[in-house]
Amino acid sequence: MAALQIKAPYEYYPDPTIGRPVFNGQIFIGVADTDPTIVANQILALGVFESGDEIGLQQPISTNRGGIAVDPNGDLINIATDGVETFAISVLNKQGSLVYYNGFATAYGVQNLDTILSLTLAEAIAKTDAVDGVTVVHIKERDWKFKYESSGVVDGAGVISTDTSLNLNIIVTGEVTLKAFGATASSSDNIVNILAALHHPNSSKIIHSEIAEYKSSKISPTQQASNKSLTGSGYGSSIALIGNLTATGEALLHIGDVGDNYGGTYKGPSNFYVDLIRFRGDLAVTTTSSISGIAAVNPTGFSFGTIWTHGNSKSGMIISGAVDSLSGSELFTWDNGNNPSVLTGGQGIAIASDTDTHFAVNIEYIEAYDNGLNNFGIGIDSVRGKAKIGTLNTYDNGISAGKIVNTSHIKIGSVISSNNNKHTGQTFGSFYTNGDFGLLEIGSLTIIDPIGSGLVMVNSGEIIVSESLQVNSGTGSGVSAILPAGKSGKLTINNLSAIDCSIYGCVSGGDLSISLQGKTYTENCTTQGIQTSAKHISIDELHGYDNLGATLFIPSTQAGGSARVGWFMSTGISYAASAAIIGAGCTDVSFAGRSFGHSQTLSDSGTGTYKADLV
Repeated sequence: MAALQIKAPYEYYPDPTIGRPVFNGQIFIGVADTDPTIVANQILALGVFESGDEIGLQQPISTNRGGIAVDPNGDLINIATDGVETFAISVLNKQGSLVYYNGFATAYGVQNLDTILSLTLAEAIAKTDAVDGVTVVHIKERDWKFKYESSGVVDGAGVISTDTSLNLNIIVTGEVTLKAFGATASSSDNIVNILAALHHPNSSKIIHSEIAEYKSSKISPTQQASNKSLTGSGYGSSIALIGNLTATGEALLHIGDVGDNYGGTYKGPSNFYVDLIRFRGDLAVTTTSSISGIAAVNPTGFSFGTIWTHGNSKSGMIISGAVDSLSGSELFTWDNGNNPSVLTGGQGIAIASDTDTHFAVNIEYIEAYDNGLNNFGIGIDSVRGKAKIGTLNTYDNGISAGKIVNTSHIKIGSVISSNNNKHTGQTFGSFYTNGDFGLLEIGSLTIIDPIGSGLVMVNSGEIIVSESLQVNSGTGSGVSAILPAGKSGKLTINNLSAIDCSIYGCVSGGDLSISLQGKTYTENCTTQGIQTSAKHISIDELHGYDNLGATLFIPSTQAGGSARVGWFMSTGISYAASAAIIGAGCTDVSFAGRSFGHSQTLSDSGTGTYKADLV
């Protein structure tokens, strides 16, 4: 038979220096590692009676002659904190001298406290003492505490009315729910309830606790929501934008600023965090508005965990302005920009940051799909600024995985682009430039069935693919980098593989320095494997298999330029002519290689070609 220890029903405070109780002493409770006798350091202390009822205590808390804590009426109590596990405690004797101090005391469960926690609302009301603002009552729902007040007004900011004669005011100590602030899964607009929870002076973690959808007009929290979080329970915890919208810019969650494009009238919150909530835009009605699920304008410390955003007329998420810092773990964004009668174009995410001094935008994972299916849809639209993306996974968008406009520097660890070809007749490229930019860095880039070419560069800037670039199929070339007059750039690709491309494996030209590093492989490309007339050409190791044209074709070189092929190997089956062709306009090309199944390895019409180890 198990032995059960019996504990004294009340805490005893002894004076260890004299072996007697601290009689008529004073007890102070405060923030850990501080002096709790200082009022500014004190925390809420509760007195728990034998019945389990609680009251709020003024400090100092008195002990009786037996060294047991008592309330102002002399009734015995145990002292509890309001959910604070680690705290500081000072015990003074009757003369006000310190008996002992512990800066890291630990709270523990008090006998009968669980009884109060399991009460229903009606039972709690029955146990409440009719003393305004004093008696604390815990209700069954774990994240709420109430105190009785004989009068109260339901003002949307934390007062819950139980009936016409009795009100219970919420004591907000951090974690609150939208439901407790009156949000419901009905057809009504919950904007007042949501903002009340976000702006309550004592809330810090606001929870969408239900697997349900709350409808709301645009949510624009102010600085009152700074250093707070809005979290849900997963995909089923959704908020849906409603209303007939006519403004130029709209967003469901608007982290804004005064005078921004989304109707901002005040600065949004700093250090605001969102997690495990789905933002839905397809219930809103509009014929003109550019709607985003989330719009972060001039954000400071905005961050998110895992979020979903879909059904918006333009973007799943847009980041713009003077971005101080924005970070996120996982963004899933789909079905945006699929109403071409309202707006042209659809984006999973758009980045238009004006910050070039540091990587202000950092997102670990983005998955974008079904955006702008017949409306020029793209996964990521990188317009300006500096950004880091861990993984970009895009598929089934209208035209492209990504577009680079005037970005100063975007760095992406891994890009997967699959079947971004849903807008019939549009051939922009799976990842393409649309303006002069600084630097695009990609670790690994995998492109499957692009519409048009895979990677397209037509503007000044630099692109580095540091690990690998694989292109399979497509209606254009694997890589197309033909710079028009007045444009200049650099293109570096490690381990390029281009298979079954309808034109070239890689085609380049203009004032471009192209470096194909590691192993470059082309197979079954309709025209040539590699065709280049770029100013500077460097190929470490080129392999070709059964391309329908030459594996390598250099029609001409440029004055002051250079062309080097370190090693070349080509196997021809369907195509038996020359494996490599150096045109009459070429000067001083360096070439080494061999072939099988071709009439010859090299057809050389150039001047000063250096042909080392040619077989």
